[in-house]
Amino acid sequence: MAKAKIVQLGKKIFVCRDIEDNVLLECCIEANANILITGDRDLLSLKNLPYSFKILTPRKFIEEL
Repeated sequence: MAKAKIVQLGKKIFVCRDIEDNVLLECCIEANANILITGDRDLLSLKNLPYSFKILTPRKFIEEL
C-alpha cells in the first residue's frame, strides 16, 4: 500500500556531495521515512548516516522485500 505525506522542512542538513540532494534527505527525516529508494550515486555513496532510514537502489529494495 502506497502512502504519501506532505512535510514542512525544518533544519537544513549538508551531508551530500551534491547539495541539491540534501533536500531529499531532509524530506526523509521530516517524514520519518524508513527507506529512500534512489539510483542517485551521490546519495547511495553515503554511509553511516545518523538517520533512521536506509538508502537503497530499486533493485536492492525489491531484493529485501
